[in-house]
Amino acid sequence: RLAPDGRRTVVATAGDLWIQDIARATFTRLTSEQTVGNAFPVWTPDGSRVLFRTSSGMSWISADGSGQPNAIAGAVPGDIPCSVAADGDTLAFMRQNAQTSRDVYVLSLTGRSGPRPVVNTSAYEGGPQFSPNGHWMAYASDESGQMQVYVRPFPGPDRRWQLSSQG
Repeated sequence: RLAPDGRRTVVATAGDLWIQDIARATFTRLTSEQTVGNAFPVWTPDGSRVLFRTSSGMSWISADGSGQPNAIAGAVPGDIPCSVAADGDTLAFMRQNAQTSRDVYVLSLTGRSGPRPVVNTSAYEGGPQFSPNGHWMAYASDESGQMQVYVRPFPGPDRRWQLSSQG
């Protein structure tokens, strides 16, 4: 994924995350053996941290590689981070649910609020992305019988509009 500053990417390969400096064409390992199954990296809007899935839940680490990975409170194995809102605090992610397939959830990265569903139906919902101003969320759903892209105001009200004829 491309960093907000456009000068770096974060790449997941073989269970680890690497930061690529695009101008210098160098790679720096971001994760180590302290976390396993590292995948689905997401930048914070200020580019200071990278959030990612591990085999035990979701974690974050400083994008400069300093420090250790930190578990995200309220995450469970199988959660997949997707987008951080412009406020730098609200994480949109996908959570598997035995009754409803995948659903869209949000949580506060500072612990102000735990995980809560935003889109939770019997259909598959996934890939949530915040708009640049954080007031809208786009996501995909197969509630119509095929994948479609929808947008909804965030945090509410509970309305949505279909944006695609095929998602």
